[in-house]
Amino acid sequence: MSLIEPDFHAELAAHYSAVHARLWGRPMPRRSTPRPHLPAPQAVPLPAPGPTPVLGLQATAAKWREIDMLVFGGHVSPKSIIAVTASYFELDAKLLISKDRTRAVARARHCAMYIMQRLCHNPLIYSGCVNDDTCLSLNLISRQFGRHHATAFHSIQKTKERMSQDPAVARTVADIIDLLKR
Repeated sequence: MSLIEPDFHAELAAHYSAVHARLWGRPMPRRSTPRPHLPAPQAVPLPAPGPTPVLGLQATAAKWREIDMLVFGGHVSPKSIIAVTASYFELDAKLLISKDRTRAVARARHCAMYIMQRLCHNPLIYSGCVNDDTCLSLNLISRQFGRHHATAFHSIQKTKERMSQDPAVARTVADIIDLLKR
């Protein structure tokens, strides 16, 4: 447990005074008016961080379906795809957006990008998709994950390739899409 020290402000003022003296070659000037007397700060224990509540897969999907219905008129949002995909792979949603390149996180991220290309619609230009794949550009997909558009293209191609070779991957993607559309 961490404590805030009572004389922290005095130490900070001494530090700034020493830095000022080093930079300017003279001590820091005093205030013309004295500060009003303040009671000394007391040591306050900081709360211990607790575990974040983890929703189950069905609860996560239901929560995001409700949000999508209200905000996006029933269309699937990128955030809901990230949340449901992370929940399906039993990962934290922040990991999909992070710089983590471990195999489990990368495969979940690849699936999320593929699903995002298949299901998401850009609300600014949506008037019915012209093609079967997407109305959301690779640039917009990659921005959701903090990546480059070439990474999104590679992820989508890699997932299509893995789906054609491995029926388990195709079943995983179909399950996630089913969860999002229910």
